Amino acid sequence: MKKSVKVNADRNNLVELAFSEQRNGYLKHNDMNGINRPEYAKEKIRFLGPVDPFIKETLYENYEIIAENLKVYPTIVVYPRGTKLSGGYLGFYIESSHEVEIVDTDYLISMLAHEMRHAYQYIYFPDLFFGEQITSAEEYIQARTELDARQYARDYCIYRKYFDDYEILEYTESQFKLFLAGKITAKDIGLDENYYEKNPVYPEKVSRNYHKEQQYVCVEKRKPTQTSLHSSPTKSFSLDFNFKFWLMWMFWPITLLWISFKLLRKACVWSIDFISDLWFDLRYDRWLFVKKVLIIIGILLAIIVGIGMLAS
Repeated sequence: MKKSVKVNADRNNLVELAFSEQRNGYLKHNDMNGINRPEYAKEKIRFLGPVDPFIKETLYENYEIIAENLKVYPTIVVYPRGTKLSGGYLGFYIESSHEVEIVDTDYLISMLAHEMRHAYQYIYFPDLFFGEQITSAEEYIQARTELDARQYARDYCIYRKYFDDYEILEYTESQFKLFLAGKITAKDIGLDENYYEKNPVYPEKVSRNYHKEQQYVCVEKRKPTQTSLHSSPTKSFSLDFNFKFWLMWMFWPITLLWISFKLLRKACVWSIDFISDLWFDLRYDRWLFVKKVLIIIGILLAIIVGIGMLAS
């Protein structure tokens, strides 16, 4: 009989706490000038190699749950199994591009939760995110952002009842404790000490409203001066009239182009996803691959017959 998982019930689950903060109005979505805009998971997640279709669907489902829980919508890049990222890591959050990079593993969902929590810290708690000093493996393990992200990943596994992932994370925590006690090395837990020497992180003092302040600064830089607004009223009126005239004539073509672009983008995302699934089936389940190809041929024949009947 499998050993039951021990769960600490003395504190709030961070996933449930985030939903509670939304209901109480404490957590309000910040779209970060469009880079944190909600979109479907299939538009946000990109696979750089073949992945089991079941894993894909599981990842899509959990991305949307975590995204809604934390109000963060980063782009996700999934690397094939065996890929080595810098420092021995299996995942990164890159704040400059609002992008998460993770490697396909058996505990992919908990890694996704961990890295998306970093996106949450960056957007909603920048003072915490930028306030860390990480110049060694010890500082990395004990950093508040890492402690919080690891706790959120464990809580998410409990919330979704992914107890196998939870046990892996608990084992990792026990290994970290052994490392901090000097009983094992950084290499034993998959970390590269040289990485922190070459890529040290030093604290920056920013306020909790850092992103709003940055947006205000950008608006102020773009705002025209009072003198330029009133220097030539006649020219201003002429430019305004011409702008409206051209806008009127360009509006519908631009709208149609925008709709066409969105539809083409969705078609490309679907096509890439479908081709990736076919490639996976060709390698691991050829009978399913043959069935899918026969279905495609049948659909194409039906379209050709339909077009022929309409033409006649």
